[in-house]
Amino acid sequence: MNFKGRTIAYRAPGRFHSFNEPWVYDATAWDIESGIKAKVKHYKKSEEAIQDAVNEVIKKLTAQGILQE
Repeated sequence: MNFKGRTIAYRAPGRFHSFNEPWVYDATAWDIESGIKAKVKHYKKSEEAIQDAVNEVIKKLTAQGILQE
């Protein structure tokens, strides 16, 4: 995915969690150029996990002054 000229990669594998909540997704997103990463865990939908992981990377890039708000 591209965001303000940055390429952010992501993955969201599913895994078995418990019998009450059998399948969950964890996502990792990272900025290709800087290598800044974020990981989120325990989502019912892979799309939600990816969105939150990407948002965390964007927050980190902004906090470090790499991206402007």
